[in-house]
Amino acid sequence: MPIQDNSIFRRLHKHAQKRLVFDPGVSRNQQLPAYKRYIQLENEMLKRHHQQGESGLKLCQARSAMVDVVIENLFLAALDLYTTEHGALPCKMAVLATGGYGRCELNPHSDIDIMFLYPEKITGKNFDKFQEVLA
Repeated sequence: MPIQDNSIFRRLHKHAQKRLVFDPGVSRNQQLPAYKRYIQLENEMLKRHHQQGESGLKLCQARSAMVDVVIENLFLAALDLYTTEHGALPCKMAVLATGGYGRCELNPHSDIDIMFLYPEKITGKNFDKFQEVLA
């Protein structure tokens, strides 16, 4: 069964749609507590599922999905901020998950490995600004 079809995955997304939506003008620093709270609540939910006998693989997949939600939200917010302040993006870019996270095998306390994929020859002031917004 694909991860998107399981109830834990749907719940993670439903909670994100409720907790990680911000009014325009809310700064990233003001958003940070909401992200921390979302992660805390979802980790508690995953722990309860574990204590109730849910499979470890399913929980690792759900934890990976939770991190996907957070990274996607942060990345899209960075894109919005950049385009608002600087105009069009300097290049197309993708966020790639690697390691255990990329395999949807994210255990509690595992590191989260990501990389940004963009054209090799991108340089210049606009790209530097884009990197600053992502940081």
